[in-house]
Amino acid sequence: MQTSTYKKEPESVTVPKNMLDEFIKAEDFVTKYFETSQHLPKEGKYLIGNQRYVALPAEFLTTMRERIALSGSGELADLIIYEVAKYFGQLDARDYQQRMNVQDPVGMLSAGPIQFSFRGFAHVNIFPISNPTPDEDYLLVYDHLNSFEVEAAEKKNEITHSPRCFFNAGYSAGWCEESFGIPLQAREISCRAMGDPCCRFVMAHKNHILKHITTEQMKKYKAL
Repeated sequence: MQTSTYKKEPESVTVPKNMLDEFIKAEDFVTKYFETSQHLPKEGKYLIGNQRYVALPAEFLTTMRERIALSGSGELADLIIYEVAKYFGQLDARDYQQRMNVQDPVGMLSAGPIQFSFRGFAHVNIFPISNPTPDEDYLLVYDHLNSFEVEAAEKKNEITHSPRCFFNAGYSAGWCEESFGIPLQAREISCRAMGDPCCRFVMAHKNHILKHITTEQMKKYKAL
C-alpha cells in the first residue's frame, strides 16, 4: 500500500508505524461519516449517516452500573456493562463493514479506535507488541487515554480497588471480534480509577486470555 501524502499520522488514535496507513485512511472516512450528523428537533431525532443516535451524558453508564450493583453485586454489574458494550461494538463494526465494504481484518480494526474517539469514550494508544492476526495468536495491548468511566469516578473523588473501564473493554473486544471473526476477550490490567498511571488493556483469543493476565505477563505489559 502506498504511504499517504496528506497526513503523517492520525489524530484520533496512536498506533505503531506499520499500521499508520490503514488508520489514516479509516480516520478520513470516519471524519466524513460524523460530518453527516443532523439534529432534527422537529422530529426529535439526531442522525449520523442516517443512523439514529441518542445523546446521553457519560455519567449515565457509570450510574447504571451503580444501580445494577445495588440489586446484585459489583461483579455482576461489571459483567453486564462489559457484555452490553461488547454487543454494541459488534453492531458498530458490522455497520462499518457494510458501509465501507471492508474485508481485511486490519482495515476493519482501524476504524474501531477512531470511532471510539469520535464518540467521546477515550483516545486509544496501541503498542507495537500487538499482533492483531485472525487466529489464536491474536494479541492487542493498548491504553485508553481520558476514559470516560475513570473521569466519572474522579468527579466523585473515588479510588476503587478494581478496574472500572468495563464499557471500554467490552466495546473494543466486540469491535475486534467482529472484525477478525474470532472469539476475543479484553481485560483491563491497570486503571487510573485504582490510582494506576494509565488504563491499560490486553485483548486475546478467549482460549488464551488467561495466560496473558498472569502476574508475570501483566508486569511485562505494564512496563511498556
